[in-house]
Amino acid sequence: MKPNVAILGGGNGACAYAADLKLKGSKVSLYEDPRFFSNLEEAVKIGGLYLENRCGLPNVSEGFANLDLITDNIEEAIADAELIFVVVPAFGQEAFMKAAAPYLKDGQLICFSPANFGASIRMSQILEEVGNNSDVLLVDTECMMYSGFKDDPTHVWVSGYKIGMKAAALPATRNKEAIEKIHNVYPEWEDWGNVIEIGLRNINTVFHAPICVCNASLIERAEEFLFYREGGSPSVGRVVEAVESERIAVCNALGLRSEPSLDVLLKWYAASGCKGDTLAEAMSQNPVYEWDYGPTSLHHRFLTEDIPYGMIPLEQLGEVAGVKTPVTTAVIELGIVLTNMDLRSQARDLKAIGLDQLSKDELVTYVEKG
Repeated sequence: MKPNVAILGGGNGACAYAADLKLKGSKVSLYEDPRFFSNLEEAVKIGGLYLENRCGLPNVSEGFANLDLITDNIEEAIADAELIFVVVPAFGQEAFMKAAAPYLKDGQLICFSPANFGASIRMSQILEEVGNNSDVLLVDTECMMYSGFKDDPTHVWVSGYKIGMKAAALPATRNKEAIEKIHNVYPEWEDWGNVIEIGLRNINTVFHAPICVCNASLIERAEEFLFYREGGSPSVGRVVEAVESERIAVCNALGLRSEPSLDVLLKWYAASGCKGDTLAEAMSQNPVYEWDYGPTSLHHRFLTEDIPYGMIPLEQLGEVAGVKTPVTTAVIELGIVLTNMDLRSQARDLKAIGLDQLSKDELVTYVEKG
């Protein structure tokens, strides 16, 4: 018997989660913030979503998913859900956290996919703020499970499905419990250390902002280009590799597990034919990226999400660990100038989640043991 699932969000990723899990046998409710519920009005009219498995992936379903509930009422959406997946950009997570917090119950699992840095930590604080002492299992993941887009409000297609996705609970002592529950819908997921390690594993932090900064003129002119395949040229790839080297150094200095982003990418998409000896090669040869076009504005989540919720925490953790991150800092500062936004004030970093006074050992102990 498949568990009941609630998907929070109404974008490409959320709709892929909802449609695929419904077609695989779960009872699924799909919730969107009332401010953006118009995104799902057409799906409400037909009672669900069409899912296209564009690349014939063996782990992804296809067809019409007749969803059990599509709503802007959060209490209804999560009432009987055993697993709750929050699939929205990091800058939108807070609204969903605050909406769900009063209604979460003992035994429920809420998973942020992706979490970026500090999602479950912030969720635990909000639960405390609203006085909800229920035994809720909080989980962060490194990325979204699916790669794909919506052709229109009722049709979503998937080109990639990640094998070996990593997740961690807060505290990490509950990892085994969390993964066992998630395996009922995603048997490919694996536990990985703690939520700080998960936050530092998100390859979007390494890829997105450097590629955007190096291709800013193309983006600003709204010229069509394949973001990874064409934007990730060998020279741009060296910038990405430099950020990657700083990420690995920070993990090592903090005593955290790390895995090269190249290895992560090759494992995720091995079934899709991804290959390459460098990040630039893997980006340019990954079949999953065949349809991933670049943004047409610099005010895009590749900068407005991945800098404040990925790169700035990486930079700050480098300071805690005594590791210099000059290329990461350069990309951050260029992103601030290019967007003309104070991205540092928007960051969910250690200060924002109230952990900036902890030593590196105290920080790791907190996420490991609570």
